[in-house]
Parts: sequence; C-alpha cells; structure tokens
Amino acid sequence: MHRAPTPKRAESIFQYAATPHRETTESQEGGTVFLFEEPGKFAGKYPRFPENAPRFTFVDEVFGISRELPMNYVERDKVDNKLFLALNQNHHIVIHGSSKQGKTCLRKWNIKDKPHVVVACIEITSLAELNAAILKAVGYRVEKSSSTSVSGKSKINAKVDVHFKAPGFDMTTSTGEESERSREQIQTTEPLELDPEDINDMIRALESIEFDSLIILEDFHYLPSVVQKSFSRALKGYFDYSAYRFVMIGVWLDDNKLLRFNGDLGSRIATVNADHWSRTELEDVIEKGENLIGLKFESDFCDYVLENCLGSVWVVQQVCYQACIAAGIIGDSGREIRPVGSLELARKLMQDIVRDQSSRSTSFIDGFSAGPNAELAEIYRWALYAVIASDVARLEGGLQVEEIVNFIDSFGLGAGPRQRDLLAELPNIAEFQMHHLEISPIVLDYDFGARRLNVVDRSFLIWLNGQDRVEILREADMPGNSLRHWQRVVHDVKNAHHKPESATVGARTRADEQVERPT
Repeated sequence: MHRAPTPKRAESIFQYAATPHRETTESQEGGTVFLFEEPGKFAGKYPRFPENAPRFTFVDEVFGISRELPMNYVERDKVDNKLFLALNQNHHIVIHGSSKQGKTCLRKWNIKDKPHVVVACIEITSLAELNAAILKAVGYRVEKSSSTSVSGKSKINAKVDVHFKAPGFDMTTSTGEESERSREQIQTTEPLELDPEDINDMIRALESIEFDSLIILEDFHYLPSVVQKSFSRALKGYFDYSAYRFVMIGVWLDDNKLLRFNGDLGSRIATVNADHWSRTELEDVIEKGENLIGLKFESDFCDYVLENCLGSVWVVQQVCYQACIAAGIIGDSGREIRPVGSLELARKLMQDIVRDQSSRSTSFIDGFSAGPNAELAEIYRWALYAVIASDVARLEGGLQVEEIVNFIDSFGLGAGPRQRDLLAELPNIAEFQMHHLEISPIVLDYDFGARRLNVVDRSFLIWLNGQDRVEILREADMPGNSLRHWQRVVHDVKNAHHKPESATVGARTRADEQVERPT
C-alpha cells in the first residue's frame, strides 16, 4: 500500500561510529575500530572497513529501540489500513494503545509524506499552554501580554517570522518588530493579541499564516484530564469552522475516550487502536529484520519469545537486538546467512527483561497501594490486589468493575469499597500515576465506557507473569494467603456458567492458607 521510505544508512562503520552517542578509537595498526556505546562502556571490537565500503545496515536500525522508524516496520492490515483511510477523510484522528506498542511508528510510517508539525504534551498542564505550544510549533513566537481576557486570564502576543526576497537582497523580518537592512527601513505590523483559551483566536492565528498541515499531539495522555476534556470540546470547533485537523496519540485502550469527553465528536473523529499484534505480524517483524541483516534466528528461540512476549512488539524488538549483540553481530554480512539464538538464550534474555522491570514494578505497587491519600487508599489497595491476584490471561482482557467487586465480596467481610466508590475513583488513576507517582509509562488505566480496569504496560504483565504473587502481596503488606481463595472463586463462577476455565499463565502460589483481608 505504501512505498518504503529511503532509509538513513551509514556509508561506513566510521560514519556510524561518529554519531553523538558513540565514541571510537583505532588500534595503532589502523586495522580495528573499537566501538563504545557510551563513554567508558565498551561495546565491541570490529574490523576496519575500506574507505569505499558499500552501504551498511546496522542492527539498531532494525531491532531494538530507536528514534528513527525501524527498517523492519510491518504494516498491520487492520491498523495501518484504518489510519490510511482516516487520513484521506476530514476527520480528527486518535491513535491509542498500550505503551511501547508502535503508536508513534505507525504515525511516522503513514504520515511521513504529509506536511505536519508535532507537539509533545509531556510537560503541558493547561489548555493555554497547549495552544501556546501549538502556535510555537507552526512558527509563532509567543510572549505574555499585559492584557487580560474576559475570564481575567492573561492574553498572549504571537508573532511570526516572515521570509521574503526584496530586489537585490534577502531579508527576514519579524511581525511586530522593525528591522533595517541595506539602508531600508521595514515597517511591520503589530503582533496578534490572542486569548490562548479561545478557539476563535487560535483559528484566526493559523489562518493568518495560511497554515495547512496536520497538527500531531504526541503523548496526549500526559495532559491533565481537565485539559483533555477542554481540548476535546475545541476539536468540534476546529472541525466545523476550519480545515485544521489534529492527530492525538496516547496510552489508553478505551476506543471512545474523547467521544465521552465530547459526544459531538461522533462523526468528526476516527479512532485507531494500535495495541494488538498478532503472532503472524510479530513473526513478520522478525523475518523482515532477518532479511535486512542477513541472519536467521533459531526456531526454538523465536517460538519461546513469541509465546512469552504477551503480544509486545517492544519485547520482540529488544530480545532480537540483544541476541544479535550477544552473537557479535552489528550489521549485515552482505554475503552469508548467520544462525543466531537458542532456547537457552531466549530464556535468559526474557529473564533480563523481567529483572530490568523489577525495580519499576515494585515501586509502582508500593506507590499505587498507598493511594493519593488515606481516605482513598483502600480503593486503590483493593483494585491493585485484584490485579495482582488475577492470572495474566485475565489481565490481558482487563478486569470489569463487577469482577473487582466480586473479588472484594468473596472475602465475606461486609466491608471494603463498594461499586460506586470504584466507579467514582478509577477514572482518576491515570492522572494519579503520572502526576503523583510520576510513573512513565503508566501501568493501569480505566476504560470508562466498558467499566474495565486495563493493564496498559505489557512489560509489567511480563514481569508479573514470572513472580511469586504471594510474595508480592506480602511485600506490599497485602495478605498473600488469600490468593488461592480468589482463584477458587473465579473457578467456581466459571463452572456455574458452564464456561471452560482459562489457563493460569505463570502465577506461582503457595499452599492454601486462612483467608485474610487487605489492611
């Protein structure tokens, strides 16, 4: 459907090694290049290339994590096609899914040939800041004005550099300023005075410079919920009264999140869920990378990774990258196909990922179980308890609020948060993780429409899958001895409905003990 982009490839290993994040030294004989991934960290010793070496594909251009679009990008019919169609309509677009599932790569691949600007929402805390960031991205210079809006908030002055040619010389002037060059005085117009929260002023500013590109808002989920809601209302105005289109990219699984913020967006917005990767698609990622570099991963290696990655394309990319490094492969051979990997190596690399996630995951559990304050702590504690006590197969589909309530009721204590308490507080958990716990990416998110608690960080699921749940609960001061009890309740409920029990994935538990209540 799309033409593959021209890759940015190093002409030789020297060009590659000279990039800012690497250092190189040469042996006295001049026949070897020593690569350092960072100062003082030895990465490998490789043969020197001839001066006129052909183009060379490096492993980190294909596997691993990179700022650039990976060369082994794989189109997913149900995802890329949907985005392709949405881009050819006049809708605003939402790209969403779990963290590290290829949302930004999806955007880069499909929008690379369309004019666009990108705004990062990570540090933005208000609608005024968001709109100011948009103005800066399209070329304005923004300054605070001494005037105030009707609401009493400060206005801004926005001015833009205008590039033009005058007879005999080039000149750059700035709207709102005076400039002199080649003995000519150039009078300029006054800057635009704008209310940064007024969509009419925003449209006027964009139209005044004849802006005609897509505006991409990356990490939209980092915005406080009140800002997300306010901007969702503004999207209707942009759709109805201008030709400007926005692409919002964020970490959540709720297909209708923005629609719930503003029901009028129903026919004005297209949603693309980038979360799901089938096994076939992940196999294509591996195979395409193999062909680019000139290697072949052993079948046992691939099977183990694909069976245990829980659908995470990030894990597949990272494990394949580390396998290449372990084999001493930094790029394509140009001649022979080299075998890489083994079942033992796959297990080790997956264990490394679990180990790397351990500190972050335990910190999340400690912080989340405490809640934002003592009054709400019990709600957060019970919700987290239900997550830890559930097997990974259940968590991949999310936990319904009713399931969490059943979990609480199964203890028969007549206490604990009720359904109304959960429904009132769970919509706030994403903001709590980002702005109170300062966790990035977030681990849990709430789907308001489906009334479902979702794990949106698959690396957390992989970590949880390899842990002793009883020990986790005890370390978090939650009674691990009730874990078996909860699993028996789930089993009994499924049997009562004549449904087959889903397999428990990797949860290791101890012998049944007396049931206790989380304290």
